[in-house]
Amino acid sequence: MPDSQDTTVENVHVMHASIFILIVKSIMAWLIVAFTCLAGEIFIEDLRAFQFFVSFWPTATILLFILFLYGILTLYVTLDWNSRYYTINSKGVIIHEGIISSKAILYDMASMESIALEQGLFGKLFNFGTLEFYNPHLHLAQKLKIRDIPDPHKEAQFIERMHPNPVSFIATES
Repeated sequence: MPDSQDTTVENVHVMHASIFILIVKSIMAWLIVAFTCLAGEIFIEDLRAFQFFVSFWPTATILLFILFLYGILTLYVTLDWNSRYYTINSKGVIIHEGIISSKAILYDMASMESIALEQGLFGKLFNFGTLEFYNPHLHLAQKLKIRDIPDPHKEAQFIERMHPNPVSFIATES
């Protein structure tokens, strides 16, 4: 008789940062481009005294450059948001990150003692927050934080259900 294989499906949960964070970063990219344009316009105004510069840089070329710069910044922000996610299973929390070269870091759930939820004013308004895991085996500088996730109360409860050992849940306000 052939050996039987374990066909149990492990409960896995994947989380991204809140879409609100993506929107805020896109707006920030637009503001960076706008301030760059303003600084460029001031620079061009100073150079208008030299007539040769105006003939080499028509307005259409400058506008195309601005749109290209905004497109690159928005693409980077979106790819960064999409490539950074968290996988939670019964073994631990896996942090996936990286646009070009990706890496995954596993944090063991067996030694987690508590989960702290941090939510600021915008987090409460737009329902996102940060989960911080306390593990006595991690150095303080290496605290595990899952930042800006949507519906953090639900995610903390999910983690508590999956955790093999009892975990205390601490809600904090910032």
